Amino acid sequence: MIIMKILALAILIIAITVLCFSADEIARSIAERQLEKTFIDSQVTIKTCDFNLSRWLAFSDIEIKRDKMYDFRSKEMKISYGLSRILSGRIDSVSAVDSRLNFYPKGNKLPGLKDILALSRPGIFSVKEAVLSDLRLRFSSPDLDLSGTISLSYLPGEKKITNFDAKFDTVEAKGVTLSGMMISQASGSDRGELSIKKMSYNNAVINDARGTLRKENNIFYCDDLKGRILGGEISGDMTIDIGKGPELSLRLDGAGLDLDSFTRDFKMKDKFEMTGLLNGSISLSGNSSGISGINGRFTAGAPGGSLNIKDKRFIENMARRSGQAFEILEESLQNYRYNTGMVSVSIDGANIIMDVELSGDAGKREFNVILHDFIKEKGRGL
Repeated sequence: MIIMKILALAILIIAITVLCFSADEIARSIAERQLEKTFIDSQVTIKTCDFNLSRWLAFSDIEIKRDKMYDFRSKEMKISYGLSRILSGRIDSVSAVDSRLNFYPKGNKLPGLKDILALSRPGIFSVKEAVLSDLRLRFSSPDLDLSGTISLSYLPGEKKITNFDAKFDTVEAKGVTLSGMMISQASGSDRGELSIKKMSYNNAVINDARGTLRKENNIFYCDDLKGRILGGEISGDMTIDIGKGPELSLRLDGAGLDLDSFTRDFKMKDKFEMTGLLNGSISLSGNSSGISGINGRFTAGAPGGSLNIKDKRFIENMARRSGQAFEILEESLQNYRYNTGMVSVSIDGANIIMDVELSGDAGKREFNVILHDFIKEKGRGL
């Protein structure tokens, strides 16, 4: 009997020893299988594992990748749980630190979350909260290119982001370049704050843009949008309907927009010079193919400004269209002083058309300015 007890104790000690030495491999194998079930068509490797069996598992040097779509690497991923909950397939939290994600989907259509994750597949543990801290993100596709860092907390069961903070060095889409963009959403809030140090499209530059973000169903809203352009101020709102492709709608009011800054920024000083301040509004619409519509109207009130057209070819074209003598037109469009004016803005293909009407003591002047090929028809989508 004593020998049997000693033998049983020896077997138990050997079994525990083997289990302890093989627990790392068992845990890594289970984690790799579960992650491969969660991330569709992925390959998962985990280098090492540490654990407190009743409370947490910690994996280091994790890589999750999918050919021609993404490559995710994390220095450490920690799974926290209660023993009773893990036995019923529930995990309290999954967190990742010191991580990077290179995302490079092919084709013009961006994959949705359901194309990447299979959270409803049988055999997958349910997760109460997922946390990412300072994820270094690099995203490159035919429609979008960006780089930056993201931190967030996500509740998969509620499909809700409870905390979000993102800082992007650059974002490029269809000729639009955003520099120094930050998005933040405080815990418990359904709204976020947006700030962009610089937005540029061709020669149009908006500085210090900011606004409030919210989402309703498939529509993102940016309310109370403000910024600076051409020495003046703009304000308005923007909507992006991601359920339609996406579709973008932007409305802006402008005040104190400097015409001298316009001729300088758009490199027109060799063609004409113009001074004065404009107030008015402009609306813009677009989709995944680019900008599709622009409609604006601005007025210049007292004290007005001055106009001096130096481009003789421009005056020759006006003379040919109007039937007026070149010499008369040239004299009337040089050193002209106006008291009031109006500028209407529209789009014609890839060109921006600005119809200008001025009124001064020397009479009225009407002409148009065309920004040829201003709309970029090729490149990255909105």
